[in-house]
Amino acid sequence: MKKIILVLSVTAALFTGSIVSYAGVYYAGPYSETGTITKEEAKEEALQYIPEDSQFQYAESKGQNYEVVYYCPELTEYYRLRLSAEDGALREYKSWLERGRGSKSVALSEDEAKEIVLGEVEGAESLEVNLDSSRGEKVYKVRFNTDSGSGMYEIQPEDGNILLRELAVDH
Repeated sequence: MKKIILVLSVTAALFTGSIVSYAGVYYAGPYSETGTITKEEAKEEALQYIPEDSQFQYAESKGQNYEVVYYCPELTEYYRLRLSAEDGALREYKSWLERGRGSKSVALSEDEAKEIVLGEVEGAESLEVNLDSSRGEKVYKVRFNTDSGSGMYEIQPEDGNILLRELAVDH
Protein backbone atom coordinates (compact mmCIF):
# COMPACT_ATOMS: atom_id res chain seq x y z
CA MET A 1 0.00 0.00 0.00
CA LYS A 2 2.86 2.37 0.87
CA LYS A 3 4.34 1.84 -2.61
CA ILE A 4 1.02 2.61 -4.29
CA ILE A 5 0.67 5.84 -2.31
CA LEU A 6 4.25 6.81 -3.23
CA VAL A 7 3.72 6.10 -6.90
CA LEU A 8 0.46 8.03 -6.94
CA SER A 9 2.20 10.94 -5.21
CA VAL A 10 5.06 10.95 -7.74
CA THR A 11 2.70 10.50 -10.65
CA ALA A 12 0.46 13.31 -9.48
CA ALA A 13 3.45 15.58 -9.08
CA LEU A 14 4.78 14.78 -12.52
CA PHE A 15 1.66 14.81 -14.59
CA THR A 16 -0.82 17.22 -13.09
CA GLY A 17 1.46 20.21 -13.47
CA SER A 18 1.81 20.87 -9.77
CA ILE A 19 4.72 19.68 -7.72
CA VAL A 20 3.23 17.94 -4.70
CA SER A 21 5.67 16.47 -2.26
CA TYR A 22 5.69 13.02 -0.74
CA ALA A 23 4.65 14.63 2.53
CA GLY A 24 1.99 16.74 0.83
CA VAL A 25 3.79 20.10 0.95
CA TYR A 26 3.61 22.40 -2.08
CA TYR A 27 6.97 23.21 -3.70
CA ALA A 28 7.66 26.91 -3.27
CA GLY A 29 10.53 27.51 -5.68
CA PRO A 30 14.29 27.96 -5.50
CA TYR A 31 16.07 27.84 -2.17
CA SER A 32 18.94 30.23 -2.67
CA GLU A 33 18.86 33.93 -3.35
CA THR A 34 20.83 33.49 -6.59
CA GLY A 35 18.01 31.57 -8.30
CA THR A 36 19.98 28.32 -8.39
CA ILE A 37 20.06 25.41 -6.00
CA THR A 38 23.06 23.61 -4.52
CA LYS A 39 23.78 19.90 -4.67
CA GLU A 40 22.67 19.58 -1.03
CA GLU A 41 19.40 21.35 -1.84
CA ALA A 42 18.87 19.01 -4.80
CA LYS A 43 19.32 16.02 -2.46
CA GLU A 44 16.69 17.45 -0.13
CA GLU A 45 14.31 18.29 -2.98
CA ALA A 46 14.51 14.72 -4.32
CA LEU A 47 13.29 13.33 -0.98
CA GLN A 48 9.73 14.45 -1.70
CA TYR A 49 9.42 11.92 -4.56
CA ILE A 50 10.75 8.78 -2.88
CA PRO A 51 9.92 6.59 0.15
CA GLU A 52 11.02 7.95 3.52
CA ASP A 53 13.41 5.09 4.28
CA SER A 54 15.41 5.54 1.06
CA GLN A 55 19.17 5.84 1.41
CA PHE A 56 21.20 8.45 -0.43
CA GLN A 57 23.59 7.01 -3.05
CA TYR A 58 25.02 10.00 -4.91
CA ALA A 59 24.32 13.42 -6.42
CA GLU A 60 26.19 15.15 -9.20
CA SER A 61 25.86 18.10 -11.50
CA LYS A 62 24.91 17.21 -15.09
CA GLY A 63 24.81 20.37 -17.18
CA GLN A 64 21.84 22.45 -16.09
CA ASN A 65 20.51 19.64 -13.86
CA TYR A 66 21.42 17.62 -10.82
CA GLU A 67 21.18 13.85 -10.93
CA VAL A 68 20.28 12.42 -7.53
CA VAL A 69 20.09 8.69 -6.76
CA TYR A 70 18.54 6.98 -3.74
CA TYR A 71 17.90 3.33 -2.87
CA CYS A 72 15.04 1.89 -0.81
CA PRO A 73 16.14 -1.39 0.84
CA GLU A 74 12.58 -2.30 1.88
CA LEU A 75 11.35 -2.23 -1.72
CA THR A 76 14.75 -3.12 -3.27
CA GLU A 77 14.18 -0.23 -5.64
CA TYR A 78 16.48 2.50 -6.97
CA TYR A 79 15.32 6.05 -7.75
CA ARG A 80 17.12 8.44 -10.09
CA LEU A 81 15.82 11.98 -10.31
CA ARG A 82 16.99 14.84 -12.49
CA LEU A 83 16.23 18.22 -10.99
CA SER A 84 16.76 21.61 -12.56
CA ALA A 85 19.79 23.35 -11.06
CA GLU A 86 17.98 26.64 -11.70
CA ASP A 87 14.86 26.09 -9.60
CA GLY A 88 14.81 22.47 -8.37
CA ALA A 89 11.94 21.48 -10.68
CA LEU A 90 11.68 17.79 -11.47
CA ARG A 91 12.74 17.01 -15.06
CA GLU A 92 12.96 13.20 -15.05
CA TYR A 93 12.06 10.37 -12.71
CA LYS A 94 13.28 6.81 -13.05
CA SER A 95 12.85 3.88 -10.70
CA TRP A 96 13.84 0.28 -11.12
CA LEU A 97 13.82 -2.89 -9.06
CA GLU A 98 17.25 -4.09 -8.02
CA ARG A 99 16.59 -7.64 -9.16
CA GLY A 100 13.73 -6.97 -11.55
CA ARG A 101 13.62 -9.50 -14.33
CA GLY A 102 11.22 -10.56 -17.02
CA SER A 103 9.58 -13.97 -17.12
CA LYS A 104 9.56 -17.00 -19.36
CA SER A 105 5.76 -17.11 -19.47
CA VAL A 106 3.04 -14.54 -20.08
CA ALA A 107 -0.05 -14.47 -17.87
CA LEU A 108 -1.13 -10.85 -18.42
CA SER A 109 -2.71 -9.54 -21.60
CA GLU A 110 -1.61 -6.31 -23.27
CA ASP A 111 -4.82 -4.70 -21.98
CA GLU A 112 -3.95 -5.71 -18.41
CA ALA A 113 -0.47 -4.19 -18.81
CA LYS A 114 -2.13 -0.96 -20.01
CA GLU A 115 -4.44 -0.99 -16.98
CA ILE A 116 -1.44 -1.17 -14.63
CA VAL A 117 -0.05 2.02 -16.16
CA LEU A 118 -3.45 3.73 -16.26
CA GLY A 119 -3.85 2.90 -12.56
CA GLU A 120 -0.69 4.86 -11.75
CA VAL A 121 -0.43 7.62 -14.33
CA GLU A 122 -3.37 9.97 -14.37
CA GLY A 123 -4.13 11.21 -17.87
CA ALA A 124 -1.96 8.65 -19.68
CA GLU A 125 -2.96 8.32 -23.32
CA SER A 126 -1.64 7.02 -26.62
CA LEU A 127 -0.54 3.86 -24.85
CA GLU A 128 1.64 1.63 -27.00
CA VAL A 129 2.33 -1.89 -25.67
CA ASN A 130 5.04 -4.23 -26.91
CA LEU A 131 6.00 -7.63 -25.55
CA ASP A 132 9.79 -7.73 -25.78
CA SER A 133 11.92 -10.81 -25.31
CA SER A 134 15.61 -10.79 -24.45
CA ARG A 135 17.61 -13.84 -23.40
CA GLY A 136 14.41 -15.82 -23.02
CA GLU A 137 12.81 -13.32 -20.63
CA LYS A 138 9.68 -11.45 -21.64
CA VAL A 139 8.76 -7.93 -20.55
CA TYR A 140 5.88 -5.65 -21.51
CA LYS A 141 7.05 -2.17 -22.48
CA VAL A 142 4.24 0.36 -22.23
CA ARG A 143 4.90 3.83 -23.67
CA PHE A 144 2.53 6.73 -23.09
CA ASN A 145 2.04 10.49 -23.22
CA THR A 146 0.33 12.92 -20.88
CA ASP A 147 -0.43 16.64 -21.11
CA SER A 148 2.86 17.45 -19.38
CA GLY A 149 5.24 14.68 -20.40
CA SER A 150 5.84 11.14 -21.53
CA GLY A 151 6.99 7.89 -20.06
CA MET A 152 7.64 4.20 -20.33
CA TYR A 153 7.00 1.33 -17.93
CA GLU A 154 8.42 -2.17 -18.06
CA ILE A 155 6.01 -4.69 -16.59
CA GLN A 156 6.69 -8.31 -15.69
CA PRO A 157 4.10 -10.21 -17.80
CA GLU A 158 3.64 -13.09 -15.37
CA ASP A 159 2.76 -11.24 -12.16
CA GLY A 160 2.34 -7.57 -13.16
CA ASN A 161 5.25 -6.21 -11.10
CA ILE A 162 6.54 -2.90 -12.38
CA LEU A 163 10.20 -3.43 -13.14
CA LEU A 164 10.98 0.06 -14.43
CA ARG A 165 9.37 3.50 -14.53
CA GLU A 166 10.69 6.32 -16.70
CA LEU A 167 8.89 9.64 -16.68
CA ALA A 168 9.98 12.87 -18.41
CA VAL A 169 8.39 16.23 -17.73
CA ASP A 170 8.13 18.66 -20.64
CA HIS A 171 8.89 22.25 -19.69
